[in-house]
Amino acid sequence: MPSIRAPAAKKTTTLTVAVKCRPLMEKERGRDIVRVNNSKEVLVLDPDLSKDYLDRIQNRTKEKKYCFDHAFGPESTNKNVYRSMSSLISGVVHGLNATVFAYGSTGRYAVM
Repeated sequence: MPSIRAPAAKKTTTLTVAVKCRPLMEKERGRDIVRVNNSKEVLVLDPDLSKDYLDRIQNRTKEKKYCFDHAFGPESTNKNVYRSMSSLISGVVHGLNATVFAYGSTGRYAVM
């Protein structure tokens, strides 16, 4: 009887995580605490405003880096986000299951 083995190379993933950083409000623009470094990485800097800008940049101990399948900056449009998730929609049309969970900064969320 043959043993069951995992495939040598996984061709698809069952979970995709994307994040879109909201546009900054006027009072937040000078703080520079959230950066989308590339299409997959978000950097959150020390939000302590009691330090001057150079101290915050030089002391990076509170800096956090988060990696996602897709990362969108505040300048990204909903169209950009939709394009990156369009394969999910296409899969649903062809009979596959998909869940989109959207969570906003207000604490509200939607499941589609």
